Amino acid sequence: NIPLGLNYYLIGDVSRLRQILINLLGNATKFTESGSISLTMDIKPREVDLEHVTLDVAVKDTGIGILEKDQNKLFTAFTQVDPSFTRRYGGTGLGLAICKKLVNAMGGEIGVESKENEGSKFWFRVPCGIVRDRPLREDVNLPLST
Repeated sequence: NIPLGLNYYLIGDVSRLRQILINLLGNATKFTESGSISLTMDIKPREVDLEHVTLDVAVKDTGIGILEKDQNKLFTAFTQVDPSFTRRYGGTGLGLAICKKLVNAMGGEIGVESKENEGSKFWFRVPCGIVRDRPLREDVNLPLST
């Protein structure tokens, strides 16, 4: 969902964004035995600030899903929704807590939408600066669809 004709670079913390994506995509892979996983990114202008845009990212899966009553536990360190998940799926319960800290450090927000046995959508939004006065590289080819 990157707009065609994008004529600027985004300025953001690549290391933090990479870590968040690794954690979210890793969880989606871990908890989705069959079905699909999708990653979407969108760039949204900010009406009050012409020097920044909002990077809106979502990882959606058709995995095991999470009961609504358990979703508030997800971003707490060393917490898993079900203790048996540690034995079955592995993990320490730190990944989403780290994601939350990284997103907050960038001035953004993170959340989840999920239904048990239907899958989950983890999303985050972070502000990014933009640079308009550098020519875009011609050698970058982004696939528009797969």
